[in-house]
Amino acid sequence: MEETGQEVEVEVPEQKITPIKERYKSVFGGFLEVTGAKPEHPKTSIPVSILPGWGEDRSVFESYIKDTAKAGRETLFVSHKGLREARFSTETYILPSGQGEIELPQQEIDKAVSFLAFLNEKGIEKTDIIAPSQGSLSALIVAGYYPERVRSVVLLGPAGLIGPDTPSELLKRFSEKNKADALDAIKNPEVRGPILKLFKSGTKFAAKHPIRALAEGVAVGKSDMSDLLHDIKQRENAPKIVIVASTDDTGFPMDRIQQMVKGGDIDGFISARGKHDEVLYNGEFPKIVEGLLTKMEAKQ
Repeated sequence: MEETGQEVEVEVPEQKITPIKERYKSVFGGFLEVTGAKPEHPKTSIPVSILPGWGEDRSVFESYIKDTAKAGRETLFVSHKGLREARFSTETYILPSGQGEIELPQQEIDKAVSFLAFLNEKGIEKTDIIAPSQGSLSALIVAGYYPERVRSVVLLGPAGLIGPDTPSELLKRFSEKNKADALDAIKNPEVRGPILKLFKSGTKFAAKHPIRALAEGVAVGKSDMSDLLHDIKQRENAPKIVIVASTDDTGFPMDRIQQMVKGGDIDGFISARGKHDEVLYNGEFPKIVEGLLTKMEAKQ
């Protein structure tokens, strides 16, 4: 696989940043809450949409929103927590190329359709996407079936790309991950705040929306998106896609991603030292992701 460089840096003059806070009705009931930031003079008309993972709220992505907006990009954090439906079923879909089928969780289809409806209502013709963990599922659905709406995608520790999985195996891996994170929080004051913020975000989500939290966990455990990723890159208008995977990610192990993802399926692969959630709270990653977006933009 091609290693995508991390050295890209673009100087953007300081400018006024306007906060964004909007709410949109979902086609499935409930609402999407969209927050973020918009620079006074964006360097591109194409915004960046952040599609979060399981239980991740706006507080987890403050550094991404701040740094990406400072770099001159309108940044939109798209929260699906206001959706009402909790779906446990999977549906068989024809791959976009028409060559083969794929089982997709209805919960992620709903999120992808709701996101597309938001883009339509806001008049956004095309977007870049940053998608960590579970957010990668709806991001790939959108990129696969509506490639004309997506310019580039950065997948951070992506779900659905480690091969066949089950909800029970997923639960086992993330239970061990959470135990290790708790020990890190006790031993290391530098990561204690970010880890507690992630725990608080996930606990709040599960307590407020227990059925949906379970449905989304089941959706992740049933997802295998490797065929869809391969299918995406067979299209002439395919968006650019880069994966950032952590060496010590026990939730979605990097070696299993590398076994499933072929070099021709993506435009770059970055191996980063750290654990699953470090891509969210290590302050270097927003800068790395901005560099990736800039590099992919130059290749369009």
